[in-house]
Amino acid sequence: MTTLPARAALAALLIAAALPMAEAADPFTVPPAWLKPVAPFRIVEGVYYVGTEGLGAYLITSGRQAILLDGTMAENAPRIEDSIKALGYDIRDVKIILNNHAHIDHAGAMAQIKRDSGAAVYASAADRSALEHG
Repeated sequence: MTTLPARAALAALLIAAALPMAEAADPFTVPPAWLKPVAPFRIVEGVYYVGTEGLGAYLITSGRQAILLDGTMAENAPRIEDSIKALGYDIRDVKIILNNHAHIDHAGAMAQIKRDSGAAVYASAADRSALEHG
């Protein structure tokens, strides 16, 4: 016969073992600020913030050509493109997309922005596989 303390210990062990599996089902919760739009703004001449409240993306301009540094989350592609347009640029003015590193919060929107702009994408060789395959 199992005593109550042994049953409680067994239950605690089973619950503790199940917790990592429950966390694995939702390992990442996106902070709301990562998707919250903000108006684009000038940082210095030729450099503009086009990201969200919580994630940075930067438009670096020279004449009518531009470089986009980072793409934030995939959901933000339309927001970034709208910010670029609000600054008076067309998405096709973006000739280069430069990736800081291949985490989803820096690279998620890059594929859509590349399709819409026709820009070349530059990243480190170590990040190539992650960027090409997700």
